[in-house]
Amino acid sequence: MVADLRFRNEVADNAKKRTWYEWQLLEPAAHRGLGDVKGRWYETRLLLPVLRGLEAYQLGIGRGETSDASLWMNGRGDTIGGTGKRQKNRRMTLGKSVPDDFKVSRGLDGPPADNLFPENTDPAPSVVIPDIDQFMDLDAVGASSGYNV
Repeated sequence: MVADLRFRNEVADNAKKRTWYEWQLLEPAAHRGLGDVKGRWYETRLLLPVLRGLEAYQLGIGRGETSDASLWMNGRGDTIGGTGKRQKNRRMTLGKSVPDDFKVSRGLDGPPADNLFPENTDPAPSVVIPDIDQFMDLDAVGASSGYNV
């Protein structure tokens, strides 16, 4: 990370940009849940030439511009708006992460019928309760229910 930050700052400085990248420790020994993690650190010089294309990458470097490869690599749904959405089938779930001719199956030794996927998925049934009084019907609690309240 330190070398990558140094590289980003050198690129900006060489182009006389007033951009500076740095990390600052805000909370020693902090613990975060998986939902708080929004990606990983990716080396700018290694991945951006591949992700943006070498020519676009070099033009950006010439202008003193670098960007964070994690936006391309690991947005975890924030940048693609797709986290938690049910897909039609496994192939659509994998999306562009696999080649177009990639074949998906449910197992190695299963019957061929197992490789057929349903066209539609049924949503979970919703329960509608007209009002809070009906939902929270506490008048009879303890009367004959066998519970001691």
